[in-house]
Amino acid sequence: MQPKDYILDRIEGEYAYIQDENGEELFIAMYLLPPNTDVGSKLHYEMLTEFGASPIHRLSFLKKFFGEK
Repeated sequence: MQPKDYILDRIEGEYAYIQDENGEELFIAMYLLPPNTDVGSKLHYEMLTEFGASPIHRLSFLKKFFGEK
């Protein structure tokens, strides 16, 4: 899987909603983002593909991230 770029679309409480280049929306906990990340920030995700998931990752997020059914 290739690295993906996302744009931080909005923040609601403790969650950040991000969109990929196809407009697909995901949400993640704010504490997983780098410090000082704000709406409009461009994010680049490749760590999951390199190091794998940790116990805190929700199965539904991982399925969507990796494109599994």
